[in-house]
Amino acid sequence: LKKAEEAFEENKLIKSLDLYNKVYELSNGKNLDAIINLALIYDSLGKSEKAKDYYKEALSIDNYEERAYYGLATIYDEEEKYEEAIRLYNKAIYINPNYHKAYFFLANAYDVSGKKDLAIETYEKLLSLNPMDFWANLNLGCIYEEQNQNDLAYKMFSKALKIDPNNHLALFNMGVICHKFNMIKKSINFYER
Repeated sequence: LKKAEEAFEENKLIKSLDLYNKVYELSNGKNLDAIINLALIYDSLGKSEKAKDYYKEALSIDNYEERAYYGLATIYDEEEKYEEAIRLYNKAIYINPNYHKAYFFLANAYDVSGKKDLAIETYEKLLSLNPMDFWANLNLGCIYEEQNQNDLAYKMFSKALKIDPNNHLALFNMGVICHKFNMIKKSINFYER
């Protein structure tokens, strides 16, 4: 198991896959970490159906395995099956109310499926747990900007730029907001940066 984990951390996926399969065999399919990591590797290799099978197997062993719900949700999210992804992200969060990644991707799934109010609520919850999440600040600002809540957008983009002052997307979005406020020179400055 330790060698499999080391290979995975070194991004040696095939070696890691082989070692996790050995752990799986030796544990008679009962080692949850091996099952979850097999799912992760298969997903990384573009074999999402096989990954789903392993996540479901993990859930058959432990119905409170938040990593399996999250992993399945990310696959459904990539397949643009947002309702199923949302359901599974929520299950992961129910089990682990501090699951930052699940909140982030849940908010994004709400956003892309047109549920802007739920996206805002979820990003706000994530930011209450981790105010320094750059992407949550930026994405929430984008939603506010889309809704013409420009004061709130400006605030979120400012926070994002405090976290990462040179990120091109945050600079661009701040340029957009400054232009909306008719601060043309400031807008140009952000665009040039």
